[in-house]
Amino acid sequence: MPTSQLKRYEQILQAMLNAVVARTDLSDLTDASVFKHLLAGPAREMDEIYYQLALIPDRWNIDTAVGDDLDQRATEIQPALLFRQQATKATGSVVFSRTGTVGTTVIPVGTTVKTVDGKSFETTAVATIADTFTAAPAVAAIAVLGGASGNVAPNTITQFEAKPPGVNFVNNPASFATGSDKETDDAFRDRLKAFLRTLARCTPEALEFISRSVVLSNGQRVVYSHVFEDPIFRGEVILYVDDGSGTAETVVVIAAENVTAGLGGPPPNSAVGGEEFLSLNNKPVKPTVPVVITSAPRGILTPDVDYILDDASGQLYFTPALSAGETIDAAYTHFSGLIQQVQKVVDGDPLDRANYPGWRAAGVRVRVRTPQILQQVVQATLTIQEGYSSAAVQADVKAALSGYINGLGISGDVIRNELIAVIMGVSGVYNVSLVQPVSDAVMLDDQLPRVTSGNILLS
Repeated sequence: MPTSQLKRYEQILQAMLNAVVARTDLSDLTDASVFKHLLAGPAREMDEIYYQLALIPDRWNIDTAVGDDLDQRATEIQPALLFRQQATKATGSVVFSRTGTVGTTVIPVGTTVKTVDGKSFETTAVATIADTFTAAPAVAAIAVLGGASGNVAPNTITQFEAKPPGVNFVNNPASFATGSDKETDDAFRDRLKAFLRTLARCTPEALEFISRSVVLSNGQRVVYSHVFEDPIFRGEVILYVDDGSGTAETVVVIAAENVTAGLGGPPPNSAVGGEEFLSLNNKPVKPTVPVVITSAPRGILTPDVDYILDDASGQLYFTPALSAGETIDAAYTHFSGLIQQVQKVVDGDPLDRANYPGWRAAGVRVRVRTPQILQQVVQATLTIQEGYSSAAVQADVKAALSGYINGLGISGDVIRNELIAVIMGVSGVYNVSLVQPVSDAVMLDDQLPRVTSGNILLS
């Protein structure tokens, strides 16, 4: 589509003059002509409109918006949450003292004290110099004006705006260092971008959403996803994914992997000594297939005794730590393909944070798995309307039932009445007696209902 053409005042006025000359008998185009002066006003207004239009892209772009425009972009991103941080006032404490020790002296709240260069501070509580004492306990004070200018060094608040009776001196034994200026456009912009990069991550909806965005180079993608949060072991999450056909799981068997490869030993490719954490080269590990970790010289290690394996990250934790010269070999099976890619997206890649920043929160372990496929059986007796082919109607019913059941997502229940409704919605069906299932098929969090044509029995 064509791009907009912004015009200047001179171009607008000239176009208007040309139009008047072409359509009237007026021909005086001098600066003193009346009709040129009349057209100059609308031309300037149109020039201003063009100017404002030219500013719109910058005002709506986080990278170029400034001031109030940037504040407005923030409220559009997340209303009632994202605001520019305003200037904060420096806080600290001051000590009032006197030369004498007789009687009690009360310094009221709101007493104003200053630095030599005129920076003012007010006390926020009452201070009292007790009888027989020369000084009051330190009392809180706050800068009158906000901003970093209120941050002052120790022993610099020594002046009074109006010295309270019975008080001779004031001092701040420690610095005032909590004042900050109003957030700049650049700082606010960086904070907005950081917020967007982490928006809604690790919520169940966010994990399900990002997993459904994963597509492999061969076109295989996540069609269905479902999060299960362990109600007992908090922070343990299983993310079930499926490609729509129940074939999302693929695995690779690793017969022997030197886990200590690259360590300095001696000898090379063995532990230096004291290593507690090592990682397998491939992840996530399939936990239902035995993992064999072998140490030289200790032999086969016992899981959860000699080591702990995080199957999601592939990290090994050894207890006790490895000895100098010890080598570790591993035999295991890991997920590949779709599950491996989703796990990478969820956990992030420390070597490629730009493309894989990660979506899970700290302290949360997300395991990516495929659901259990539960094959459904549907048996029904159909009454066909006159004029319809029984074979054709049955074929249409099978297609409709397959579409309904195979279109359900993970943990999607197969509702008996919906099966009847699907069948009755097929042209040519007069009535149906649904023999099987006899009740709703309720799916658990890790189950996915599916049906094949052979499991749809129609008569």
